[in-house]
Amino acid sequence: MDAKELMIGNWVFGGPGTEKKQFKVTRDFLYELIGTGNDDYYDPIPITPEILKRAGFEKDGDDYAFDGDGLRITDENGHYYCNGGYPYDVELEFVHQLQNLYFALTGDELEINL
Repeated sequence: MDAKELMIGNWVFGGPGTEKKQFKVTRDFLYELIGTGNDDYYDPIPITPEILKRAGFEKDGDDYAFDGDGLRITDENGHYYCNGGYPYDVELEFVHQLQNLYFALTGDELEINL
């Protein structure tokens, strides 16, 4: 995973050694990760319907809607898209991408209870 994709507050999976876990990126962790280049120890967390629900999205047909603010994620056979209208649909594979997009659109951190 490329550390340049991460922001403080993003969720990632991994860690050195055998005890891999999910955790939130902190400022200190991000500085260390970029400084040491140890980003091979960490993996992105794939988006799942369960994670979308834990982030506050509700199932609405083939979509997941977020608190009525117009943000919709479409599930197309396990591929997730934020609908901006063609050609602006954004494919989202990982939790940190969803968090970063949400922050870019709203200026707020997307809280996810993992």
